[in-house]
Amino acid sequence: MGRNNFEADIKKATSGNWVVEQHDWASIFEICSKVATAPAESKPALQAVLKRLRASEPEVQFSTLIVLEAMTSNCGVEFQRELCSRDFYDAVFNLWRKRPHPLVLDRIRALIEEWTAAFGSASHGGMMQKLYNDLKLESFPFSSTQPGATSSTAGTSSSRPSSSTTTAAAASSRRKEDEELSRAIALSLQDSTSSPSSSQFSSGPPSSSMYPTLGGGSSSGGGSSGGGGSG
Repeated sequence: MGRNNFEADIKKATSGNWVVEQHDWASIFEICSKVATAPAESKPALQAVLKRLRASEPEVQFSTLIVLEAMTSNCGVEFQRELCSRDFYDAVFNLWRKRPHPLVLDRIRALIEEWTAAFGSASHGGMMQKLYNDLKLESFPFSSTQPGATSSTAGTSSSRPSSSTTTAAAASSRRKEDEELSRAIALSLQDSTSSPSSSQFSSGPPSSSMYPTLGGGSSSGGGSSGGGGSG
């Protein structure tokens, strides 16, 4: 099929920066817009991301996960179907078995938990649930609570008395951090109004991701494409 046209775009967007708000958000949103308006491009787009995830530099791996999270929130259901695939399953296991940097490991843990809760019970989400279950068998350091579980269910899954309290505190802390980052990104985007793609996105955070999304989109919703979004 020839060259993957997304590889150069993904490489440009994954600068290898540990600071989320200092990423090239104009480039990230341009990628999201391309995929959202052409869902058939979801597979090559994901393949380009997974190729970049194989980079040896941990900061590039971290950047790639940032881009992947933004794409999952913005690119629509077709991209989410591709995410719940054997290709992504294999890529995560490959990363895990190489013992990634702690910040990369923490990022992938949070994303797998979030996506298992969002897609695990969907018709296309079986592979994401399998990924979570199989990683758990390999002692992957997930939170003690099953994604999407209620507190009563969580209580039966671990004998440690303080686990549910710790998990709730961690979730609250991450939520607060996400809100702060969302505000910082929104301010950053306002400062770069010369970018044509940034106007297609709203500054409000989606239901489960820290990033601005395509107008009217949601992290687990259908494949709506970029339009004049409301806040």
